[in-house]
Amino acid sequence: MTESELPRKLLSIEQANARLPLVRKIAADLVTQHELVTSLKERLSRIRRRKKSDRKSDALYDDELEQFEGELETAKARLDAFVGELADLGLEIVDPARGGIAFPALIEGREARLSWLPGEDEVGWWHETGEGLNARRSLLAESAGGDEPKSGDWQS
Repeated sequence: MTESELPRKLLSIEQANARLPLVRKIAADLVTQHELVTSLKERLSRIRRRKKSDRKSDALYDDELEQFEGELETAKARLDAFVGELADLGLEIVDPARGGIAFPALIEGREARLSWLPGEDEVGWWHETGEGLNARRSLLAESAGGDEPKSGDWQS
């Protein structure tokens, strides 16, 4: 049975909000670790470019490359661990750079995703399965029957 065939636990808004204290901590760690992985990848890329242009100092660059590659592998493993913690809670990472988290839910009779970003007090947004954060819609607008604009300008 593939992962997509496994039954997925759908969460209510209350259940999603009840998970936020733990999710906030994991998301903060995830964002920090994502920044570290990105930084290490950029440093490795710069070192590799310098090595190509300066063939005289191969041994020096080899040592530096080996050190950063080891650090990158460790950082990736920690990042994967945070992603795994969220997956164990039944959650999905929508945007690792900003810590965007999706909670599987039933909205208007179909499977969708409740949506949360660090800095938000509670889960107050949702989007269709497969859509990203730019397609978020307010849960308040849905409950009030309004047609509030999508949250395209929420970005900081």
